[in-house]
Amino acid sequence: MSDVMQIITLISIWLSLLMSMVTLSGAIAFWLKHSKVLVKITPLPRYPKVTIV
Repeated sequence: MSDVMQIITLISIWLSLLMSMVTLSGAIAFWLKHSKVLVKITPLPRYPKVTIV
């Protein structure tokens, strides 16, 4: 009985991982299709002072 439960648990973990990958890939495809804003990277006019203690 314990072996069957372990197999069912592993299958459910892999299925949930597969479903999350499908959701993520669909979201990325949707975002790339609808992303029209071109972002330009320029240097900052001034940089913040960071003090590490």
